[in-house]
Amino acid sequence: MALTKTKAKSTSKKRLIGLAFVCILLEINIISHLIRLHRDAQQLQTVSSTLPQEIVDAPSTSSAFKVKGMQWDTEKLMHCPDHTADATSRALYPLPLLKHQQTSPEVNTLRIPPNMIINSKDGHNSEPDFIQANIQSNLNKLPGWSMISDDDATCLQKIQRIDAYNSSEMMEQWFNSPQTKGMFKSDVCRMAQLYLHGGLYLDNDVELVSSAVLNDLKGGFDLVSSIALGGELIFQAILAAPPNHPLIWRAMKISVEVLFKGRKLDGWFGPAVVQAAIEEMYNQSYRLDTQSLLCKGVLLFSEVELQKDHPGMVNRTHERFCNVAVVDTNQQLYAFSRVKQWGTTDQMCHN
Repeated sequence: MALTKTKAKSTSKKRLIGLAFVCILLEINIISHLIRLHRDAQQLQTVSSTLPQEIVDAPSTSSAFKVKGMQWDTEKLMHCPDHTADATSRALYPLPLLKHQQTSPEVNTLRIPPNMIINSKDGHNSEPDFIQANIQSNLNKLPGWSMISDDDATCLQKIQRIDAYNSSEMMEQWFNSPQTKGMFKSDVCRMAQLYLHGGLYLDNDVELVSSAVLNDLKGGFDLVSSIALGGELIFQAILAAPPNHPLIWRAMKISVEVLFKGRKLDGWFGPAVVQAAIEEMYNQSYRLDTQSLLCKGVLLFSEVELQKDHPGMVNRTHERFCNVAVVDTNQQLYAFSRVKQWGTTDQMCHN
């Protein structure tokens, strides 16, 4: 009888030890899980703090949805001949998503936010009256959009926020130098503006003639610009992209290479930089293949010279590039490259 009691006590003790061991393992697993959750929350907070708000929240999966007031229709994504979802999923910049979220390739494309972006030395309010009127007219053709306008001082502040530019300590010195031409400062500034905010950059003297560009931005393109007159370089007086677009980042890196590291490019600084970035990022040759770029989310208009009998040439001359316009593949008129002074008939265009 005593032996039986001893065995029973021994068995009970072993069970208690086993139960305690199981409890310890459960506690360890719970603690490990809590640590992982805390780490994931910290990582998510870091991502959210470093990305613009427009690209933190994933969109719904409906066929049409809004981001900051910009309607974006998935039906218009089929730019490629085969009309497959795979073809439209190769946009360069995907929308950042949380781990638990799933979405289709069409939805996983970042949209260009409704920001009209401009810059000038002392701010757009210091520009001539007809330039100010043109800026307002352009904004009126983009209903519901906001305007982001920077002068040299605020441009420099934005440049200083971007690592791609500040890899060289010479950038601030170059930007502040009296020898640096304003158009080159504008080239550098617009990249910083687009990278931080996203939107549609327009030179102050580009004259939109309609709201047609809005239909293209609704089509899911993540880069919009134009081929310059002559069919070779980019006409980056019109340039649209989402915030944090890697092509804009690459263009900024190339700018530093050209300005401070001896890299040589053919053509004017700004257009040549954007051209080189497109060639590198999209595996393109010097003459860009606009059709293949469509399949990658890139829309390129063209600069052309309009004839005197063109309907858009009312009160315009052929002098000083007054007849140079931006059109699409169907020759639809989008903009004039140079604004004409308002209320005049034979006045030359701004140059």
